[in-house]
Amino acid sequence: MLPLRQILFPVDFSEPCKAMAPQVIQMAHHYSCPITLLHAYELPAAFYGDLGPIDVMIPADLEGAHASQLRNFAAEYFPAEAHAQIVRCGEPSAVIHDFVQHNGTDLIMMPTSGRGPLRRLLIGSVVAKVLHDVSCPVWTAAHHTEAGAPSHWPVRTILCAVSLGEESGPVARAAYAVAQSLGAKLTLFHAVGYPHPSIDVDYEYFRKQMLEQATQRLQSLRWENQIEASVIVAEGSTVSTIRQQALTAQADLIILGRGHARGAISRLWSDLYDVIREAPCPVLSV
Repeated sequence: MLPLRQILFPVDFSEPCKAMAPQVIQMAHHYSCPITLLHAYELPAAFYGDLGPIDVMIPADLEGAHASQLRNFAAEYFPAEAHAQIVRCGEPSAVIHDFVQHNGTDLIMMPTSGRGPLRRLLIGSVVAKVLHDVSCPVWTAAHHTEAGAPSHWPVRTILCAVSLGEESGPVARAAYAVAQSLGAKLTLFHAVGYPHPSIDVDYEYFRKQMLEQATQRLQSLRWENQIEASVIVAEGSTVSTIRQQALTAQADLIILGRGHARGAISRLWSDLYDVIREAPCPVLSV
């Protein structure tokens, strides 16, 4: 991921997209790298009347209209930044995936959802597809943006959530590199979940053993990878404990894996969308 040489910012002209522009600019300034503004549009379905199609704009005119809209967006939100403007026809997540495959990028930055009344309940389908299909790191903005909420820049505190599975080493090393680059304090975090208590099991002993084992494994992860970081293990569900720890630590960024390291499937992968939806700060998925 580092050093950053190119940031890809998919643009849909939504309010969350406009609100995220300053974060993109700040990242580009910090790493002295250019930005690519990528806008994808889909051909509208033709509406038919008695005499045939009504108000159908030909593709060339439609592309020109979207290109003009992107130029206006860039002039307002990226007036002094080095950037490229690209307009493509197609389903947005497929356009993003194709661009990354053929052009490469070091980081995709995008809001969690652009439009719709369910925005506070679900992350957008485009974001979900990008997280699933694209291998490069993805930076998503905080899902719930309240008035007066902190900007989380500069990034001073990073929470790296690891599953203690196969990909934990690469994710922890990536988080450490980001923390060093941004001059941020890093905490390695693991959530321990438990089965339902049974009347035949000494639950307290079992709980203590799991916490101790997880702490030892997390400490070993830190030592083996020569990472300077605090280590915290908490009990509870992955989503709620990550959110609570991020709030307690006043984290500016959460980093976690997406199961791409050596083909591993992260235990956090199944919770990724929920973590992003509930996170009080941006999330970097690597």
